[in-house]
Amino acid sequence: MNSAFTRRQFLTTLTVAGSAIALGTLVGADDSTPAQIKWAPVGKASDFTAGTPKLVTLTADFGGEEVFVTKSAKGDLEAWSARCTHKGCNVAWHADVSQFVCPCHKGTFDATGAVVSGPPKKPLVALKTKVADNGDSFVEAPKPFVRPAPPLQ
Repeated sequence: MNSAFTRRQFLTTLTVAGSAIALGTLVGADDSTPAQIKWAPVGKASDFTAGTPKLVTLTADFGGEEVFVTKSAKGDLEAWSARCTHKGCNVAWHADVSQFVCPCHKGTFDATGAVVSGPPKKPLVALKTKVADNGDSFVEAPKPFVRPAPPLQ
């Protein structure tokens, strides 16, 4: 009996092994398990008022990223990454029009971070918030901005 693999046996074994590895990777990458949230301090909850997003620069531990924090009409903290979802430029709050405006390509977002106009297709990234019993407030540290891939030509 010949102990050498035939080409067909080799390719079959390779296909089965590759499929098993791919399946193991998919099962291991279960999105239902939440990643550990990194909480960045942003000051006291009393530092923020409803309807007025305040720009906060996170500490170096969090890459010096900028976020906007405000309170909802109900008094809950709300926060967004300051990075425009188009090309990653930092937006600014324009109180006169109650909008976030991107200086790079003139994209605008309303007070809830939703796109109003311009090239951005996605809203500002909303961040989770929490307030400790002593009034210290925290936001979910934003993930590093990844520039969108250019469209295929």
